[in-house]
Amino acid sequence: MKGQKHDFIPFSLYDRTGMAAHLEKRAAQGWLLDRVTAFGWYYRKMEPKKVHFAVTYYPKNSEYAPEPSEQQLTFRDFCAHSGWNLAAAFGPHQFYYNLKEDPVPIQTDPQIELAQIGKAMRRALPFSLFFMLLGLYMGCSWLWTLFHRPINLLSSAGSLFTGLCWLVLFVFFTADLATYFTWRRRAVQAARRGEFVPTRGCHRLMQTGVLLMLLGLAYWLLADRTPGLRLFLIPFVAVTALLYVVTNRTKELLKRQKAPAMLNITITWALSLILSFLIMGSITYSLIQGIRSGAFSLDSGSPPLILSDLAPIPAEDCEANSSVANSALVSRARFWIRTTSTMGDYSALSYTVVDVHLPWLYDICLNQLLHEKDDLDVFEEDGEPVSHYGYRMADPAPWGAEEAWQLYSPEGRALEDYILHWGNRLVVLESSMELTQEQMALTGEHLEPS
Repeated sequence: MKGQKHDFIPFSLYDRTGMAAHLEKRAAQGWLLDRVTAFGWYYRKMEPKKVHFAVTYYPKNSEYAPEPSEQQLTFRDFCAHSGWNLAAAFGPHQFYYNLKEDPVPIQTDPQIELAQIGKAMRRALPFSLFFMLLGLYMGCSWLWTLFHRPINLLSSAGSLFTGLCWLVLFVFFTADLATYFTWRRRAVQAARRGEFVPTRGCHRLMQTGVLLMLLGLAYWLLADRTPGLRLFLIPFVAVTALLYVVTNRTKELLKRQKAPAMLNITITWALSLILSFLIMGSITYSLIQGIRSGAFSLDSGSPPLILSDLAPIPAEDCEANSSVANSALVSRARFWIRTTSTMGDYSALSYTVVDVHLPWLYDICLNQLLHEKDDLDVFEEDGEPVSHYGYRMADPAPWGAEEAWQLYSPEGRALEDYILHWGNRLVVLESSMELTQEQMALTGEHLEPS
């Protein structure tokens, strides 16, 4: 809207210096702070001029309160006598501006300011610690999967996106808390001398993190080939944003109606919970219906190799299931083919096709495949675990492959379980049939990259 401007800058709670400097910069550009909400800072047009801003803290203030307390009103009157006018207030923050060239500072006692910021931070500390520890736990789980099951993670654009989100959360909250406590240690020492210490928050780090998450979300939507994913994910994000808007609008409406803070909190949170359950229920129902109708099928199409290619089994007597996961790093397609229950002779064939798009990831992916059977029927000898099964190098010629490995039982019996390698492709193949040389050649022809 003409004559208005909007900012959304995630300043650190304690960064009074950064917020004041930003508001002074906006005033010099001709924009004066008008109000602050959960959606950001709003400005009104004015003549560009030098304006001084100060950010004070009132930790007892609630964003649900319909009007300021008597103590706040008294403080505002005191500031007005010194030329400081309230521009906006939100949560513990109160934003004052002064048009005088050299105004008297609002806060003259660093001990009082330090105590006010400390109280505000103590109220926010559980939230920050929760997300820092959650980011650490989920990030460590993500890293464990990366080292032990890299194909599972690297082939999923969704897993890469969620890993990025947990990393951003952990890095930001860790850096923000570390920056605050570093500043506080210096501020305590300076306050004893009657001096103020400027603050420096981590809003630029958060802005970078949010940008990375948005790029990661866009990549997930573009790269993931799971049918129906966009039909599910885009409405989910849109409805979640709508829920946030509705609950905040409800809170603001109740404040204008002078509803008591506790009533406002009760109604707003109840509405948020009810809408959340309704939304999640609707999304779950739509997802189930989509799976039943085939819109959200995880099938990746026709398998490149089926049992009828290797044995005289009619194609209509075979059942096939598949799943696919794609990313810019690794693609993985799994296929399970078996004869139907009406067939007297049961046969089964399963294989996983892994395409490694970055050469330096090949050894990591191969290592996972070679050791996936290590935990089968493990027993201990002299307190040390001993694997029953293991892959050994095999002749790749029958398959037309570059390399091949075959699985052996602990008794040294060769099993119909192979790993094959062509270029950037790895294939894990398991068959209930003992494959002949001719069948191996046919398998290689169907599974090698075109």
